[in-house]
Amino acid sequence: MNLPQKSSSFEDFAGQVVIYTEIGNARCAKGRDLLHREGVPYTDVSLDSFPQHTQEIFDRTGTEVLPQIFFNNIYIGNEADLERVIGEKNKWESLIEHVRREKCTNGPIVPHPMNAIGFEEYDNENNNKCCEEVLWVPDEYSKLVRDMKNAQLIKNNRVKLKVYRNSFKGEQLIEWLMRQKGIREFFRGASENIL
Repeated sequence: MNLPQKSSSFEDFAGQVVIYTEIGNARCAKGRDLLHREGVPYTDVSLDSFPQHTQEIFDRTGTEVLPQIFFNNIYIGNEADLERVIGEKNKWESLIEHVRREKCTNGPIVPHPMNAIGFEEYDNENNNKCCEEVLWVPDEYSKLVRDMKNAQLIKNNRVKLKVYRNSFKGEQLIEWLMRQKGIREFFRGASENIL
């Protein structure tokens, strides 16, 4: 059996690997990192963007703990369960071969990006241009960048004779975060302690 190469892509697999996650969860990040490290292409379904799928995942797994990982219709569990399976060479190779050869039947439903919470805002910002081939859903970072652009924090900045395009200055970002996002004086105290 051939394990996935570090450059495996979705085209290399007839089936699908799906990981259900939430924003800011270190265990979810570890699950994604494990899949990435093993070269397994996966679809990340953030329940922050797709809360309508929370009940389906609970019904399939019996737990609300995230992440939850599926290889086609085979329920793996969370990131610790995935790590255990990766450590069992024969089981891992068999699982990879299954996803490589078998189409997904009765597996979890991967939602369409247009059904994500907040997708309409991004679609409208891009003049209703939607590419069906690109499965992209705004995450917390893209939302932050959008807010920073709207606040005109991201712009061309000059430092001495050099111009940095589409950049921001740290002090302006900190002031904006404190003012707009409700983050208190922690930054000022932290930066003074560093100096």
